[in-house]
Amino acid sequence: MQHKYQETAKETTLVGTGGILGTYGIGLVSNQCVPIAMKTFGIVTKGVGTYHQAGGIAATLQQIATFCTSGTTVATAGMVGVGIYYTTKYTYNGIKYVVHDVSPFLTSKL
Repeated sequence: MQHKYQETAKETTLVGTGGILGTYGIGLVSNQCVPIAMKTFGIVTKGVGTYHQAGGIAATLQQIATFCTSGTTVATAGMVGVGIYYTTKYTYNGIKYVVHDVSPFLTSKL
């Protein structure tokens, strides 16, 4: 039988990992779509590159890819996921409860 804290640690780890992988996944997909958007919406010139509109779809995808794959954003997404999970798990009728380390049966309102 698992202890209550072990189950909470597992759930928290899964939620945090989901936030990290979700954010990084969005960045990777956006990164892979940039060449397709450049070819579709831009003018490809051999030896020069692609001319496309500033602020267009390709530029927006590049910004999303850069933002979502940065270490700070990925770490923040994981922590936000854990924070949302913790808040929803330990809130009852709008009152936040905290479990004391002494006994899982002793709780107090925050």
